Amino acid sequence: MTQTVSNQILDNIKIINHNEGEGEPAEVGQLIHLHITGYSEEGKLFYRNNIMHPMRLYAGDETQGPGPGYLKGLVYGVIGIKKNQQRTIIFPPNLGYNISKEKRGVNGVPKKGPGGLDLDSYLVMELNCIEIEN
Repeated sequence: MTQTVSNQILDNIKIINHNEGEGEPAEVGQLIHLHITGYSEEGKLFYRNNIMHPMRLYAGDETQGPGPGYLKGLVYGVIGIKKNQQRTIIFPPNLGYNISKEKRGVNGVPKKGPGGLDLDSYLVMELNCIEIEN
């Protein structure tokens, strides 16, 4: 059943690889080290991690990691990435910060995310894979 869910999620993520990268592609459960820059679909920057401290997450596995709350589009969008590969992923709100009606602000207006991001927007994330651990 997990594989079916993963396939449904992967079908909603647009992946653009900008270079070949090195070595074997990342598999589900492998720890990935990334530099990430995130934009709204309108091109507004909302996230850039510190280049000295890459983000670490487990490919395709929402249950592991240093803390909960990674965006599903990001967690699943790194499956298959290679070391030193640059990739852009684009995913819909339900794989990003999608906020339910119960969590909205006054009069149903969506609360804002990092950098004033509309939490109901498509997200564009530029990834640079630094390392893949087994």
